[in-house]
Amino acid sequence: MRHPLYAAGLVIFTFSPHITVNGLVITVLADLYFLFGMLIEERRFLRIFGDQYREYMKKVPRMVPRFSHRSPVS
Repeated sequence: MRHPLYAAGLVIFTFSPHITVNGLVITVLADLYFLFGMLIEERRFLRIFGDQYREYMKKVPRMVPRFSHRSPVS
């Protein structure tokens, strides 16, 4: 997956077992931050690395890993 830290943050904040009203507000804001951060980071990497990053994006999923028997590196 391309964004393991953002995905982990989403899981940690979203599935917290102890939720309060304040916690819910923080969770929603944190989730929006992680989702928006992924998009901004990808746009920045496309600008820096261009076609090389575009090819990487085709091979590697954004947040949910693919489990296959083939090696992801060609």
